[in-house]
Formats: sequence, structure tokens, C-alpha cells
Amino acid sequence: MTRILLLTPQLPYPPHQGTSLRNYHIVRGVAERHEVTLLSFLEAGQTAVSTPLDSLCQQIITVPVPPRTTATRLRQLLTTRLPDMAHRLHSQAFNEALIGLL
Repeated sequence: MTRILLLTPQLPYPPHQGTSLRNYHIVRGVAERHEVTLLSFLEAGQTAVSTPLDSLCQQIITVPVPPRTTATRLRQLLTTRLPDMAHRLHSQAFNEALIGLL
């Protein structure tokens, strides 16, 4: 069985809309034939409780979403060429977790 590492911008459960819905079904589909490790951000106030993802993934690793104020977000949008998503998802903790999995 091939081992697959999936990276998601938020924990894909519950799969109620948009990105989480798409990513949940990707995890579910890939897990049918492969061993899946999931590395995901966890929103502030969200806890990594037992979910159906536990039965689909060999391992689930979460890191907190980096905090950003509205002022910081506006400054970054106006002073850099990077898209907002690049700033929102930049995290040393995520990078370290990813390197540890590779």
C-alpha cells in the first residue's frame, strides 16, 4: 500500500461546505487504496476530537492556525505581492511538522 501525505488548510471534518467537503471526500477516496497521513491546521477554539477521519487516516497531525489581526492582514495585502492565503497559512509549526513527516 502506498503511503500518502495530505495537507489541508483546515481539518476536513465535519464536511459541511466548500473546502472541508472536498477535502473530506479526497481523504475518503484516497484512503480506500492507500495509507493516509493528514496534516492540517486547527482553528482557534476547535479541538481535535475523535471523528470518522480517525478510521480513514493512519495518522492525523494538527497545528494551530497562526493568529493574525485585521491590521496585520491589511498591511500584508497592501505591501506584498503574495496572496492573502499565503500569509494566512504561513506557519513555522506547520513547516516543522511537515519536515518531520518527510
